Amino acid sequence: MSARQMKLGLFLWATGHHIAAWRHPDAHVTAGIDIDHYIALARMAEAAKFDMVFCEDAAGLREANVNIASQTSRSIGFEPISLLSALAAQTERIGLVST
Repeated sequence: MSARQMKLGLFLWATGHHIAAWRHPDAHVTAGIDIDHYIALARMAEAAKFDMVFCEDAAGLREANVNIASQTSRSIGFEPISLLSALAAQTERIGLVST
């Protein structure tokens, strides 16, 4: 019987998981609409031996207040099928998962 192994996955948020990460001086604030940024993240995860990358779909804005929504990087991004199709063409062995 083989030893159990932990499975690792990367949850893709273009500018990081902290709500204000996009405001850091070194942040790539347009990362949500930069396919090369997502490709670089997926390649880094693959090189680090992660098993998969995950991206979520959203039916609309998470924030009802348009003024607040316009002040967060989480208001823009690619829909999962297009994003994962692009990542599939640029990676070799990592799993691609979405909702």
